[in-house]
Amino acid sequence: MIRTVLVDSLALVRGGVRTLLHSTGDVWVVAEGATAEDALQLATQLKPDVLLVDKDVPGMMQTVRTMKERLAACEVVVLSNIMHPTEAARMLQAGASGYVCKDIPPHVLVEVLQSVCYPSMPHRSHAPAPRRGDLAAITWRGRPGSHGLTARELDIMTELASGATDQEIAERLRVGEGTVKTHIRHILHKLGVRNRTAAIAYALRSRVIE
Repeated sequence: MIRTVLVDSLALVRGGVRTLLHSTGDVWVVAEGATAEDALQLATQLKPDVLLVDKDVPGMMQTVRTMKERLAACEVVVLSNIMHPTEAARMLQAGASGYVCKDIPPHVLVEVLQSVCYPSMPHRSHAPAPRRGDLAAITWRGRPGSHGLTARELDIMTELASGATDQEIAERLRVGEGTVKTHIRHILHKLGVRNRTAAIAYALRSRVIE
């Protein structure tokens, strides 16, 4: 269960996001706030897995920086009405794990929270994989040169490049074969390629894997 503190100045927005997250069975909002001060106080007091905040709350960038200094283990995901690359980069530099547009499909927000909280584990959501257009509305921190791939997806890419089958990958990583197929779909979407062969060629050429 991902314990989440939700901060947005609008109660109606908080209610909608809370209902969405609770419906997944994997994310639970343990507290809500409306200000940057609320965010810092609640995160410090409750030590959640992730702090989900609206970037338009006054003082939020400094709060993210201060909170990460105090609670390095708490992930921060920032919600925005519009993707501002420069602002997203500043938020990531301040310590945020992700910067997400509010117009993405609901299941993609859940996938982002799972990705930042379970970076080396298979996604627990059974929702459809994000489309390439959805991924354009998301920015997150990751291993340099990873192109947004999680640690587990990088492991699977390495196995694919070695010529391993889905069954062999599943056995080596001790996950289900269906989970491997799901990760591969995510990889194809993130890299913007149509098949595994293209994914391997792209990953090797871009040095996503060695």
